[in-house]
Order: sequence, then C-alpha cells, then structure tokens
Amino acid sequence: MDFGKWDKAAHGDSEQQKRIATAKKAATSPAAVDHENKAAEFKGSGKTPYMATLDSCTCGDFIRRKLPCKHIYRLALELEGADVQQGINKNEYAELPFDIFALPIESQKMLYDMCVASIYHGGKLFVFERNGFSEILFFKGFCIQNVPTAKILTALPVSEIKRILFSFDMGAEGLPKKTAQKKTHAAWIEDNFESVAAAVDKYFIFLEFTEHADKLKSTIHRRFTKRFERVTVDYGNDITSEHLNEVFVQDA
Repeated sequence: MDFGKWDKAAHGDSEQQKRIATAKKAATSPAAVDHENKAAEFKGSGKTPYMATLDSCTCGDFIRRKLPCKHIYRLALELEGADVQQGINKNEYAELPFDIFALPIESQKMLYDMCVASIYHGGKLFVFERNGFSEILFFKGFCIQNVPTAKILTALPVSEIKRILFSFDMGAEGLPKKTAQKKTHAAWIEDNFESVAAAVDKYFIFLEFTEHADKLKSTIHRRFTKRFERVTVDYGNDITSEHLNEVFVQDA
C-alpha cells in the first residue's frame, strides 16, 4: 500500500498485516467518508467517534503506536475503491430496532415496506430512487448497497425494469416501448447496459438488509406496525393506490 506520509515498509510486518485484514471487515465500516478532504469518521468505543485521516487517527491504537491503525487503513481502502465488506460496528446491532424512529419518516416507510416484502413475499433486493431518505438506510447500518449489473436488472419484475428505464432520462437510444414484454426489455439491457450503467447507479439505489438487520427484521416490523397502517385509496375507474398512514406521531 502507498498512501499518506507512510513508507511502504511500514505496512509489511505481521502486526500491520493484521490491521489491514481487520480494516477490510464489515465491523470497521466508517460512519462517514469525506472523499474531498480524505478523512473519515468511525464508531468509537465510547460516545465520541474516531476521526481518521491518511496520516493520523484519534483512536488509542494510533496514539500508542504512531503507526497506521485499522481506521487509517480502512480510509485508504475506501478512497481507493477497494473491495471491502460493508456493515456496522457489532456493538450497534442490538440497537437497530430502537433506532428506527430516529430515521426520517420517508426512510421509515421504506424500511417498513422492505420488512413486509421480505417477511411475507421473500423479497431480497429493494430498489429505491437514490436520495437522502434511501441512502440513510445504508449509512445507518440497516442495509448494504448492491452495484447494479445487467444480471441484477434483468432479474427484476418487469414493472421495476420499466420504472428504472423510463423514470429518468437515461440518455440511451433505442429503448423498447413501455408496452414491450419483459424479455424484450431484458435483451435490450444485456446489449446496452454499459451505456446506462452510470445513470442507473446515479438515480437508483439497490439495497439488501445487512445480515444482522435481516435477523432483526421481524422485531423492526412489529415496532412499525404500531406506527403505520396501510391505506388503500380508490380514485375511481378501477384505479387504486396503497400508501402508509402514520398512526402515531410520537415514538411507538
């Protein structure tokens, strides 16, 4: 590795190799990364988070040893776009069901719908418009992000495929008609995915529950059922729509 003020030789001994290995694990995921200033915030052992740059960190390991800690290595890996596990600190797992009402209400509704789709319909992958409400589910440790691929897109229901291709200007030519069958859309995606991949990732986020949120989803769902009820609105002419109605404004 080559970053910051460190000589490459600083990373070679067994103790540093252990820290590099730990840095790649989900438990070392940063709470936030500032790519412009090359800095990151990590969950600390207490209430105060650790702040890391490529040259220093506020954690005890760095203060004692004056060598790159797991947080510095993780920041370097994040900035390089390396293949690392994403997740949350293990001490936060048990807190997830109790953090849900600190989320924005729109994010809560997304999480509730994910629980319902997963528990009752076996849903694994959930696609939302990319915005602050959907991204917070990743940053708060409820979800991991999937990088959209042609295989992922073509496996979606046709209604989802159409929503993705036609909700925004993908800048692509020769899109099939909206009324075309799924196999037509799937074939087009496989032939043209490179031309729309960046736009798909820009406008949509592909989420899955983290392993630990998945285990807790029934608990999360039970807490949400005290706050939300699903309401069907009839617009006439056989047109209906479902949405979530907030029952309690206060914490349920």
